[in-house]
Amino acid sequence: EEEHERQVDIFIDKMHMCHTIDFRERLSLDPRTLSLSDLLLTKLQIVEINEKDILDVIALLCDHEIVTREPGIDAGYIAGLTAHDWGLQKTLELNLQKIRQVALEQSFPEHVVQRIDALLAVLAARPKSLGWKARALVGERVQWYELPEETRR
Repeated sequence: EEEHERQVDIFIDKMHMCHTIDFRERLSLDPRTLSLSDLLLTKLQIVEINEKDILDVIALLCDHEIVTREPGIDAGYIAGLTAHDWGLQKTLELNLQKIRQVALEQSFPEHVVQRIDALLAVLAARPKSLGWKARALVGERVQWYELPEETRR
């Protein structure tokens, strides 16, 4: 919307940005929108995360608990994705650390930091696939993400 400088992203089945997230099997979880877990992933997968996205994540974590099943932010679901995708886990961990730092510096409620720590712990604890382990050996020497082009309307 040009008048208010709003931008809307529309995804069908999958989101292709810095990482690809497939929503097809999850669209029925909420009849009106993405699940909280998927909404969080749309923000955390951004490699060049900006202040607005960081504040969006903090707002989600301020209002919603980390849980092991939907509804809520399903850490098990997110960890299941990252256990097979080293790059996605790398990006999520980097962003969660940045967001944690902002939450501490700007005196957001303590439970936001606790929820970040809880999510990081679940990601770290999940057993990793052989593909994940092989990609981890390569590490940051090879780019693990895409940089999407911004569309200005």
